[in-house]
Amino acid sequence: MGKLFALLQKLSPREQFIAWAVIAALVVSGGVMLHDAQQKKLLALKGQLDAVKNEIGGLKSEVLLRQKEVDQAAAQQVEAKTRATLVAQTQQQLSQGGRVSELVSELMRTAKEGGVDVLSIKPGEQRDQGSYVELPVTMELRARFRSLGEYLQQVQHLQQVVLVGRVRVEPSTVEGAVLTVEVGTVSFLGKV
Repeated sequence: MGKLFALLQKLSPREQFIAWAVIAALVVSGGVMLHDAQQKKLLALKGQLDAVKNEIGGLKSEVLLRQKEVDQAAAQQVEAKTRATLVAQTQQQLSQGGRVSELVSELMRTAKEGGVDVLSIKPGEQRDQGSYVELPVTMELRARFRSLGEYLQQVQHLQQVVLVGRVRVEPSTVEGAVLTVEVGTVSFLGKV
């Protein structure tokens, strides 16, 4: 560095100015070149980071999708267990015999023929009305709208007189175009 200064001392002021300007330009361009190289590395790293973020986002979406499938399968298992319990309870009620079992069998047969899933049938307490007996029956069903309408129409035309009263409809939690329905009926059974 000392030799450079000694050399510059021998030059005229104009030549010294030009030499210093050239040195300054070389230092600045070297810094810019270093900065550009670092900038390129930074951009490459940013691109890699964005690619990793996108991959993580895709994996998160896939995990959420799989979790939804697991939740739906669990809901279906719970519903199947509930249905099995209700069927067992209904069969127990049917085994108690009599006109009630005939009515419940007829309701279940008609539902099966119409493509309606019977989730539960709960006969209520019989009410003696003198010459006949009223039997309230609450049913929980799952069906498409059209099948449900056809089923309720068939129920009102059974051999036993059945009056369909209260109907509560909501979308099924398991399937999209299917409804879960609670139907309250009153059956009128003649005394034997």
